[in-house]
Amino acid sequence: MQAVDFAHSFVTFVTPGRANNARIQVEARVEWTDLANGTTQELFLAASCKSERTYAESNLFQSPNYDFCGVFTETEYAIIRRHAAAGDDRPDVGPVAGRFERVNVNIVRVEATPLETRQAAVRATLAGKVLVAATEIADPDGGLRCRLEYPVKTMNANDIDWIYQVDTGPIPFPNWEADCEQIAGRFDLAYVAWNAADFADFVIQRPTQLAPGAVTWHYSEVLASVPAHNWLLALNG
Repeated sequence: MQAVDFAHSFVTFVTPGRANNARIQVEARVEWTDLANGTTQELFLAASCKSERTYAESNLFQSPNYDFCGVFTETEYAIIRRHAAAGDDRPDVGPVAGRFERVNVNIVRVEATPLETRQAAVRATLAGKVLVAATEIADPDGGLRCRLEYPVKTMNANDIDWIYQVDTGPIPFPNWEADCEQIAGRFDLAYVAWNAADFADFVIQRPTQLAPGAVTWHYSEVLASVPAHNWLLALNG
């Protein structure tokens, strides 16, 4: 079977007048399926960077600075900005047309081997194989389903008891109740952990109060034991 080679997959958005081609590595892939009408849409999370004054002669990083990432297809986008103060964020969601000249999605898929036992997963980890995981979850009403595919950046493995645990991110976590016309705008940032095939834990980025009047973005909302289907694969080669 095949899996995404995330190290060689990119989203590139082209700004008006072709002033900039911003090529960003893909962090995760999503299949969003609406079971009521049988449609599936493919979306991609672009990796985070810092806000910058592109092509300036000096002072390249903006101040105050913020994190910048986004969810893209070739027809719609959701740019996620995360400032130090959570109240400073500005939603930027809409169709690609009118915002960018175009968005190019270049995804490389390669052959991969499913790791169907704990022993296979541990051996592949300790052998230095490139690992990719997939987690499929559904909304509480069962009308929507998301398959999340992502590189395993952190893997815990024990070759005495033959156990392992994925802990990685960020990934786009579906906000099932989001009121947004564009599907790209219906995701929050999260990390995922799992060590069995039938559940996953998530910690979601939320406005988090540090002290009275001080609210920042932090991965603080924990969802434990979410019913899921998990797969682990090793890229061949």
